[in-house]
Amino acid sequence: MTEQVSDAVCAAAPLDGDAAWRAERRATRKQARQRRHDAGEPPKDRAHVNWPALEALSLQPSDPGALRVVIDLAYTDVQNEWELMSLSHQIRECYGFIKRMRDPLALHVVGITPPFQELLSKLCCDTWRVGLHSTTLQAVFPDPATLIYLSPDASEPLGQLDRGGVYVIGGLIDRTRIRGASLGRASHLAIRSRRLPLHECGFHGVPRDLNVTTVLSALARVDAGASWATALQEFIPLRTARIGAARVARKEAAVEERP
Repeated sequence: MTEQVSDAVCAAAPLDGDAAWRAERRATRKQARQRRHDAGEPPKDRAHVNWPALEALSLQPSDPGALRVVIDLAYTDVQNEWELMSLSHQIRECYGFIKRMRDPLALHVVGITPPFQELLSKLCCDTWRVGLHSTTLQAVFPDPATLIYLSPDASEPLGQLDRGGVYVIGGLIDRTRIRGASLGRASHLAIRSRRLPLHECGFHGVPRDLNVTTVLSALARVDAGASWATALQEFIPLRTARIGAARVARKEAAVEERP
């Protein structure tokens, strides 16, 4: 069944212009601080590790008790050493975000090769509350009906999240785009593919290839009850939003110059 992204989900889309965007981001961050305050959470710069929740977190692949997110490392053979090192640091940033969550999500990393394991070991991955698997995605999560592969090239947007689903992020860094890679993998594995609802939420022109940390953070915020527009606006980097605004401005200028 096709998932729909409602107008309410995509409310409060970003305004046009750099100054307007900055004002919108300030307002969003203020609202985020107020939300953390109302929820009894510490300020972001003093956020502590939620050890009780982490210790209670189940990392059994079949357990839907927490939102399950998977980073699929099926692309290590098409990335160079620098790209793989960058990816390992993004995974560490994901775990840093998870540690501060009131209701942590269950993160799994699949398809870890020995060279990539060495990179993770340098980041003390043995202390992480993360499922680390050397086996493939289909070996860890054998039921394709539960899998939703996130791809910027997918035709359908991701709507509401389902705790019964497993959300897969392709292990590719955002600076190196391989067109159709994640969509092709989803098609090869015969599983559903979805994209983040950037266009539906007013993020026109924003590059669809967001980094792993941004995608995971947005998923976590939506799972906690935020709208997609709020989550995307909070976590899409300002430099990425500027690129999108510039693209839209160029297109509009080109249209106006046409005779």
